[in-house]
Amino acid sequence: MRRSTRTPHVLRTFVLLLTAIAAFSCIDGPLEPIMPYTDVSISIPLADREWTIDEAEFESPAQKNPDGTISVSDQESFDPIGLDSLSIQPEYAWDRAQVGQFEADSLPPTAYNVQASDLGIPAQTYPVLPAGSASLSSINLDVSHVLDFVSILGGNLYLTVQNTLPVAVSFPNGIRLAFGSPVQPGETRLTAINLAGKTARGSLTTGALDVQTAAGTNVTVQSGDGLVLTFWSTLLYADSAQAVIPSQHIFTVADSSFVVDDSVVVQEALFRSGRLVVAVTNQMDVAVGAFIRLNDLTSTVTGNSVVFNVVIPRKDSLIVPIAMDTVRVLAIPSALGTRLTFSLGISTITSGGTKALLTDNDFVKAELRPQGSVRVRSLTGKITPYTLNVNTSYATGFKSGELAEKFSGQVLPDSTRITISLPITGGFPAEYDLTFVAKNVARNIVDSIVIPPLTNGTRRIYPNSGQVPQIVMENFAPLNTLLSRFVPHLPDSFIVRGTLLLNPPDVFASSTLYTIADTSKVYPSLAVDIPLRLSIANGSFVSTEAERIDLDDEVSNSLKQATANVEVTNGIPLQYGARISMLGTIPGTSVRDTLVRIVPTAIIQAASVDAAGFTTGPRVTNLSVSLTAQDIQRLSSVDTVQVRLTSLSTTNAATVRFRTTDKIRARASTCIVYTINRPN
Repeated sequence: MRRSTRTPHVLRTFVLLLTAIAAFSCIDGPLEPIMPYTDVSISIPLADREWTIDEAEFESPAQKNPDGTISVSDQESFDPIGLDSLSIQPEYAWDRAQVGQFEADSLPPTAYNVQASDLGIPAQTYPVLPAGSASLSSINLDVSHVLDFVSILGGNLYLTVQNTLPVAVSFPNGIRLAFGSPVQPGETRLTAINLAGKTARGSLTTGALDVQTAAGTNVTVQSGDGLVLTFWSTLLYADSAQAVIPSQHIFTVADSSFVVDDSVVVQEALFRSGRLVVAVTNQMDVAVGAFIRLNDLTSTVTGNSVVFNVVIPRKDSLIVPIAMDTVRVLAIPSALGTRLTFSLGISTITSGGTKALLTDNDFVKAELRPQGSVRVRSLTGKITPYTLNVNTSYATGFKSGELAEKFSGQVLPDSTRITISLPITGGFPAEYDLTFVAKNVARNIVDSIVIPPLTNGTRRIYPNSGQVPQIVMENFAPLNTLLSRFVPHLPDSFIVRGTLLLNPPDVFASSTLYTIADTSKVYPSLAVDIPLRLSIANGSFVSTEAERIDLDDEVSNSLKQATANVEVTNGIPLQYGARISMLGTIPGTSVRDTLVRIVPTAIIQAASVDAAGFTTGPRVTNLSVSLTAQDIQRLSSVDTVQVRLTSLSTTNAATVRFRTTDKIRARASTCIVYTINRPN
């Protein structure tokens, strides 16, 4: 509050008295002849004035409230507090998909010709051709251009026998193939054998062939007649081979998982930055068409799962980078940590027309290689308890002014209200552990209190709760005591320091999920309201001003006594006494001293107040101020006036409230004794 520049009421009364005295300096001296002198007593009404609290001038940021009360208010918003960065740390993971059963290339058709002459039947016409038999050496089939070996799980070897002889032939011992009846002239007979469990080599050899020809009459054997034996196979299903591996579709999938973070629980997340590298290695001797699907990652553009289809040459590898700011995590949350699934599959293989060595255990390997931590943009889930440090301060701008410099006493503020607002734009519940610090640097005063719990008894604030979380310290005894250390001055800065614990352990242990973003902030602000509601005891106020009183010598010599009677009707809840000391140089010397000392006869009584501290009625105090003739003669030597208000206290030292309508009325009159026609 800014001090009033008006003269204190007791001093005003004295000024009025002096005014009355000075008025006599304007009276012309008496005309001749000179009459005998005598002392005359004169009563003069001086003033009837009222002063209200509203007439006082206050320092900013004091304000007059609509209900007439006065308070010092200020508010400040601090810099937002947020996570420096929220990140997750994926762990390295790998898996492999084995090729399993595959197809080796089929044996191409290979023909073997048996001429009639090979059967002992020369080319000619026979009236009677007797039955005959022949034994042929084994047949060698070279298939090394398509295979070196194949371990066959399934497939058939086919043989066709075409008989171009004019008589039937039979194979009494078979060709390791079974023929149930002779092959008739002109007939082509097909038979097959299941090769499962067999191993085919690059050179296939039959055993010796026993052939029987039937008898015939009037038959002609041409030189080109005989048997044509043709071998071929279906595709050979194998578990190992060194052969031509034709292009084929494979469906083999390995499902695995990788740890995104061992503590953060993620249901949904977007990322600000970071990279994840997928490395796919083809260990096989064939070209592979493979895919890797990150089942819990979706594209932020298409919304589809992240799938990479790749073709990798034999014995080669491929690197696929993933920019994490282009994907979203959609996962099923777990109790602790986050594990995402991925699938690695082989879709096609081919040796490209050349032989390759392949087994069913051969595989494609996928590695997920994190490239450092991944910064989170937003996350729905749970994070481990995270501590935010709070250290915010601001200069209050409170100005105590001259009043504080001249006042001393015991003052206890009451009903001070400090509101700390902690709005959170998103995130997790937070547990605060904060200290409120007040400082006055110029006076080297520092004090602090622990900020108390909320009205519900907890220190927890919740995001997006529909209302701004606020910590209200109103009429809080420790706060009032803290501010009393500064009175009559006020703190020049306030500090809020401590910690906010995001997602406290009990919240982390629950199943409740929250959403936080890297833009989520706590926006603290501080509102201070210090009403002019206080108790004062043993107060004093001292004001010293340079002041000269010009008084005509004739008047000062003629005045013998002056007394001011004042009736004070005090409507403010403050009592006080007064002493006026008038300083100067003692006439005829160089010694400075108190020349005139005025002490009113009574203490001005404070107004009556109710239980709320408001005035209910004024009190009347009558007092008088007197000057002797010696005092009056010394007035002209006065150069400094000191007013000391003493015994300043509120009613019964109780807590009172000041209103702009509180007022003081003073009615003053003076009685002076004046010597008329005093001889020089």
